[in-house]
Amino acid sequence: MAVTALLLTTIFLGVFADDCTRDAEVIRQILTSDQGVMQPVNVDSNFTVDVDAEVLAMAVVAQTNTMDVDIILTRTWKDPSLYFAHLKPCHPSIDLLSHRSKIWMPKFSVQNTDSHLIRKHSTTLQVSKDGTVMHSTWVRENIHCHTNALDYPFGNTTCRMSWRNEHDSRERLQLKWKTENATSRERESNIKEVGDLILQNTSFIRSEVLRVNGVFDELTIVFDFQRAHHKVFFLFFLPSTLFMVVSWLSLILGPMAITRSILIVGSLMLLLMHYFTNMASLPATTGITAIDVWKIFSLLFVIGILLELVLVTCMASMGRSTRTCGCCRYSALFVDFVSFWTSLGIFVLFAFIFFTKGSVIVKWLNEKTLSDLNVF
Repeated sequence: MAVTALLLTTIFLGVFADDCTRDAEVIRQILTSDQGVMQPVNVDSNFTVDVDAEVLAMAVVAQTNTMDVDIILTRTWKDPSLYFAHLKPCHPSIDLLSHRSKIWMPKFSVQNTDSHLIRKHSTTLQVSKDGTVMHSTWVRENIHCHTNALDYPFGNTTCRMSWRNEHDSRERLQLKWKTENATSRERESNIKEVGDLILQNTSFIRSEVLRVNGVFDELTIVFDFQRAHHKVFFLFFLPSTLFMVVSWLSLILGPMAITRSILIVGSLMLLLMHYFTNMASLPATTGITAIDVWKIFSLLFVIGILLELVLVTCMASMGRSTRTCGCCRYSALFVDFVSFWTSLGIFVLFAFIFFTKGSVIVKWLNEKTLSDLNVF
């Protein structure tokens, strides 16, 4: 009795097992010349490839003003020659990664990048029973970033990553972002900060590129970053301001104080060391920036106080001589008093203009040339 039941069960399972086609048989049939071809049906007519990009990680390379971006790039298109729903497959989709050389795939050329790395073991190629092909691959791109010198460090840093179809014109092949990509991907991404940059916006752009042999589609991702202002203030502006304050307070020590010259020269050396150590974390920009204007002013401010010390020291020395009257010494004290409040006013006025009209100053400096200054 038990043997009969086992036999009936085996027959029952065998009957139902034959109701679906195994993956190996499906692959064999759709890749033969009788069932399909290596290119999509009607390849000479227009068809569309949907592109999706999911950002996994980002890292800033400050020295070259570039960014390393890890993304999963997914391309989806429909190939009627790979339709196998009528074969009654056991699974709704099959893996054709090992047969990708026999499958037509759209070719992209990467734009605006210094390096392009593909992690092959993270690549997938799935085909659904309705002929929809989904190809996903992990890609690392080193993309260029642009920082506007007029707004730096308070402006935005923009990084662009582009892919272009240079093999088939728009008359044969169109590229487009997935409809949900521009809205949902940005919300799903956990990347909010990259180094000292804060991600403000991510844009997915589709554009047309005109070439001699036709019009081609180009897909671009634009990352808009803004530098963290609190870090710039606390690590750059605040230390340099304190060094200037030390040299400024030395004015109340009197013209003959030996420690006064030590404080001023020490402030100047600290400023130079501070600017030298902070250059490594600042990206390269073209033209004069607000940072450069601040550095030049701070150095001139301390050097001006140092020159004032030389002047009042000479005046005080003359006042101590028996051949001159003591009014020179009192004049030196008066010059110190006036310099104390004048330098304070100059610093406050410069700081106000710098943080309110800094871009105007930077723009004016970048537009000036040697011919405008009548140097030559």
